[in-house]
Amino acid sequence: MTDSQKLDLLLQKMNYEEYFDRLEECTGRLGNRFDQFSERFDRLEECTGRLENRFDQFSEHFDRLEERMGRLEECFDQFRERFDRLEERMDRSDDRIAHIELHLENKTDHNIQLLAENFIDLVNKLNQAIPAADKNLAYEVKVTYLIDEVNKLRENVEAIRRKIA
Repeated sequence: MTDSQKLDLLLQKMNYEEYFDRLEECTGRLGNRFDQFSERFDRLEECTGRLENRFDQFSEHFDRLEERMGRLEECFDQFRERFDRLEERMDRSDDRIAHIELHLENKTDHNIQLLAENFIDLVNKLNQAIPAADKNLAYEVKVTYLIDEVNKLRENVEAIRRKIA
């Protein structure tokens, strides 16, 4: 048997057509899989694009939120400054009210008491000069004054009770 015959026999046994058919079949399946892969990759790119759009929207919303937070902080700072000024004004008002109360208690009330006592003396002198004049008027002024003093003391006692409770 010659070499060419041997080669022909080998080629026959190998049956290249069958191998080519199988190769074509495998290539076809590989092509189908590649097409499926390509479709999946396209869908992945589409999803990635949508995700990027959503991320961009989220980023825009977050930027607007940060801007709003900045404005809110500014408003809060302004509110805090106004509140501090209001506290200062309230403190000054409290001081002024305490000063006025002290003045009323120490000066004005004392002066009213002196006037009332002098008024009693004047009424007594008037009664001595004019016996018909009645001492009741002087006593009414003194009693009215004393009633006012008792009411003030009651208010002070109630204020102390509220502070204690």
